[in-house]
Amino acid sequence: MYRVLNIMLAMLLGAVTARASPWWVSWNGDAYPETEGWTRWSSDPPAERWLEDGKLFIDSRAVPGAYEEYGQERPAQMTLAPGETFLMSFRVKVDDVIGTGHTDPGVWVWSDDQWAVGFDLGVDIIWSDYEPTKWASFTPGVFHDFLAASPDMRSYTLSIDGIPALEGSFCESLFYGPGAGWGDVMSGRSLSEWASVECGVVPEPSGILCMLGALCSCFRLRRSTPR
Repeated sequence: MYRVLNIMLAMLLGAVTARASPWWVSWNGDAYPETEGWTRWSSDPPAERWLEDGKLFIDSRAVPGAYEEYGQERPAQMTLAPGETFLMSFRVKVDDVIGTGHTDPGVWVWSDDQWAVGFDLGVDIIWSDYEPTKWASFTPGVFHDFLAASPDMRSYTLSIDGIPALEGSFCESLFYGPGAGWGDVMSGRSLSEWASVECGVVPEPSGILCMLGALCSCFRLRRSTPR
């Protein structure tokens, strides 16, 4: 059902982006991201990775300090006009994190004027990279759908499986250029499975988000209904 939600989100956003959206990109696990328009950054030696059953596995447990991430470099495309919203959805499961850190894989977003937000994932937790007190937990061992949204590249909301989980702020950062990325982004060791990633700038997404919320509500109702 979550795959249906992702497909519906892509269809709805695709209908809007065909009219006015500055940009929208997606990846769904059928091929390595760098073959579908994403830039790959990896360590030397790199983390192990493979495709299986429509998912990308990234395993850095055998290589301390390894990273394996994929990004969209979007200079001059990460500034929002009135009525526009940045959205990033990702479906992922973290199987293992080794070491003293609780997180390793994650996603990041940088605006044109060097404001940033990042989310680091653990087996059962997600942290806001620049806000140590902002975190949310989720059920381990299963895939979850995350949706980050920002109306101004200064503040964000993060939903997990259609339920609002975090609200916070971007932080000034001079480390990277404008764009968005995901993968094994930290120097820890972990095993993660990625099923899909979508991101972009869309105009007036309120109707899309309302429909996505309705779909998530229907899914929760279906889960709670005895068969």
